[in-house]
Amino acid sequence: MPRVDSRTGKTGRGKRNPKTAQRITTKWVESGGLERALNKVQSSTITTTLPNYPNQFLRHRGREQVANTLARVFPNLTLDQLKLEPKEGRLEYPTPPWDKLDPLHPPYLAIRFHDILKLPAQWALLAAWNAFNSLDVNYPKPEPQRSKASPALHLGVWETYLLLPAITAESREQGTDVIVAMDRFLSLVGQLIAPRLRNLLRRDFPQQYSRQER
Repeated sequence: MPRVDSRTGKTGRGKRNPKTAQRITTKWVESGGLERALNKVQSSTITTTLPNYPNQFLRHRGREQVANTLARVFPNLTLDQLKLEPKEGRLEYPTPPWDKLDPLHPPYLAIRFHDILKLPAQWALLAAWNAFNSLDVNYPKPEPQRSKASPALHLGVWETYLLLPAITAESREQGTDVIVAMDRFLSLVGQLIAPRLRNLLRRDFPQQYSRQER
C-alpha cells in the first residue's frame, strides 16, 4: 500500500533514508522545535484536579439523564452549577496525588486529546470508511447470549503488540471487493492513527507503554 501523508491525505513516496530523517530531526531539536511543541501543548492544556478519588463512574446520554441523576443523587446541585469544560483543547484529570494506588495505575483518570488528526487525514479515513460501508458488507450476527448486541465486525485494531490487526474469521468472510476496502481502511488506521496513539501513550503513560511493549 502507498504511504498516506497525514497532513494532506495524499499518497506519496515511501520512508525517508534513515540518515536524512535523523539529520532533519536533529536540526529540528537543535532549533528548539521540541521545546516549542511542548510549550504549545502546555498552553492549550487545562488540568482539573479532583478533590477526591471518584468511587463511581456513570455514563449518560444527553442533558436529561444528567439532570435526573443530579436530582436523585445530588438534590442540592443543578446543571447550571456544574463546571462546563471547553469544547476544544486538551483536558487532563490527574489521579489525586494522595491516593496510594498501584504504581502501574494510569496517572490520569481521563485525558481528552484535541486535534490529533488534521482535517485531510480525517477526510481520508472517512472516505475509506464510507467506501467500505457502501459495499455489501456481511456483519456477523451476535452470539445467542448477547442477543441485544448489534451486529459488528471484529477487526482487532486495538491490539498494541501486533504488527497487523487480528481480524476474526467471521469478519473476514466477505467478498473480494469488501476485503480490498477493509484492508484499505485498516491500512489508513495503521498509518494515520496508530503512530499518533503510540506517541501519546509513550509520552503521557510511560509505565503503561513499557508494559504494552513487552
